[in-house]
Amino acid sequence: MPSLTTSKTADQGRPSAGASRLRAARLLVATRELMSLGHFTREKQRVMFENIRRWFRRRKFREGTTHSRFIARDVRRDILIVSAARIDEGIITGRVRTTNVLYVSRRLVPEPDFEPARELLIDQMWHWTGKSWGGLPDGTSIVDQLREGRAE
Repeated sequence: MPSLTTSKTADQGRPSAGASRLRAARLLVATRELMSLGHFTREKQRVMFENIRRWFRRRKFREGTTHSRFIARDVRRDILIVSAARIDEGIITGRVRTTNVLYVSRRLVPEPDFEPARELLIDQMWHWTGKSWGGLPDGTSIVDQLREGRAE
């Protein structure tokens, strides 16, 4: 079995996500060990962690990459990174597509396109305002809309 530290993605020649996480974990352990020895003041610790966080953000949120995450049980959000110029401020410019996977798989709605580019706060990119079971962001359901359409 190949080592996580030497695995590369075939298309980009970069380490896999598992290898990056492993390196990050090792870096954090080494940093904590140095801190426990008393080599760093609180201010130096804060600056060091900010630098590490910035490095990880720059590495993760590169222009042209698409990030996907389930934000509810059947709702997936895809974010296409358009610009990462303000990444140090915690802001990226991206195009968002929020999809109810269940509705798309049952062909109740067409697969949506990406929205126009807008600035996104990294800390709030994955925030979901709808119900935990999914549905639509306003808390309604396609089923409710279909029932209303039949009643008219």
